[in-house]
Amino acid sequence: MAIRIQPPDLEVPEDDPFKNDLLGRKDAAEVLTRIIGNIEGPGAIAIDAEWGAGKTTFLNMWSRHLQKQGFPIVAFNAWETDFAGDPMVALITELAEALGEEDSRSLKETANEIAIRILPNLFKPIPILGNAIAGAVEDTIDHFREDRVSTYQRVRDDFRQFKANLSKAAQALSEGHDGHQLVVIIDELDRCRPSYAVELLEIAKHWFMVDHIVFVLAVNRSQLAHSIRVLYGADFDADGYLERFFDQDFILPEPNRQRFVTSLLSTRQLDVVDFNAQGRLDGHVIGAGIGALREFLMLPSVSLRSANQAVNRLGMMLALFNEPAAAVAITSVVALILRMNDREIYMRFIGGEVADITVAEAVFRDPSMSAYRGTRYGAIIEAAIIVACQPDYVSGLGAEELQSPLLEGYVQSPEGTLGSQVVNHVQTMWRDRQYRMGLSGFGEAVRRLELLSTDGIGR
Repeated sequence: MAIRIQPPDLEVPEDDPFKNDLLGRKDAAEVLTRIIGNIEGPGAIAIDAEWGAGKTTFLNMWSRHLQKQGFPIVAFNAWETDFAGDPMVALITELAEALGEEDSRSLKETANEIAIRILPNLFKPIPILGNAIAGAVEDTIDHFREDRVSTYQRVRDDFRQFKANLSKAAQALSEGHDGHQLVVIIDELDRCRPSYAVELLEIAKHWFMVDHIVFVLAVNRSQLAHSIRVLYGADFDADGYLERFFDQDFILPEPNRQRFVTSLLSTRQLDVVDFNAQGRLDGHVIGAGIGALREFLMLPSVSLRSANQAVNRLGMMLALFNEPAAAVAITSVVALILRMNDREIYMRFIGGEVADITVAEAVFRDPSMSAYRGTRYGAIIEAAIIVACQPDYVSGLGAEELQSPLLEGYVQSPEGTLGSQVVNHVQTMWRDRQYRMGLSGFGEAVRRLELLSTDGIGR
């Protein structure tokens, strides 16, 4: 059985782009379409949303929707062109596919002329001989100045010609699409190297902002501002700098949290995985684990980005095991929640060095999770925590002999209460070897995963 770590690309049908819209973004697309249709380029619109909020999926759907409305589209993924190192070349290449062959050739030729004149080192060394007289030095400097001025004038003229050619080509393209302007959509800008991201912004603003073209840039504005400060210093006014580029900000509405979580779990196939469920207990355990994960991801304190990363990490955890069983699944969920709530307890948990009652308090810390703890599924989670926290050397003991601060509080619970359910689940799990093994295999596997982490945990 395969566990999906990254979601598959969402299908965007040409005839119905929002058919698979799980996040309810169609209304936002229609608002943006009206804005694009009623403004006259040049212009630049920033679509702002945090990483993991579904900007790329939204843009894929919206660009198809715009094409259905008759707009010519150029889709430009900045992250995929970062390797090229030259955003000017990348942008012209992408635009060439939308413009006519003759217009493309003209733009490329003009851009090449400018590049030829700019790239050579203009600050040529002044050849001063050992005993040259002052007059010869002045002649050399005057010639140097004239050379630089002449180069600037030629570049300025070529630059103006480039923009004129681009505007003319964009107008022709617009006229061929019932007056709809060319829309250049730039995605993944905030994932690029800071230097590339800023250079791309500068080039787009100064070279490509002409009549009949509207740029739409999907960004995480706070992250982009951080990239700018990396280049220009922590005290640099990055927000003011960005105001120079964007004529209009559009904050992508945060998706309905329930839809977002459902989408995360379904695209990773975690809502249908059976985890080798062999019996009634396994089925309940899986339901409890997925339910706890869903409840946790629904918390407002968990950002969309963190939720996305958490589900990806769960996929990696489960992928460590050839045949993940129900016990592994529920232990993975507990570990994941701990990792986000309390890193210290998490590391002690995967190391088998923490009491079960401490783990339970950390997992059910939030009021919503505390409410989940009071359900029949919450009782299963607690039982799984008790069993997972047992050291290997007690595997030969009976369930009634376990040393567990959490279990002790439930042993005398009246029949039919949640406490008695916890006790009954512990007894059933302890009779099953896959539950009784505790963290003997799980902890080591997850510790190895932590060695590959980029956030410093476990290093």
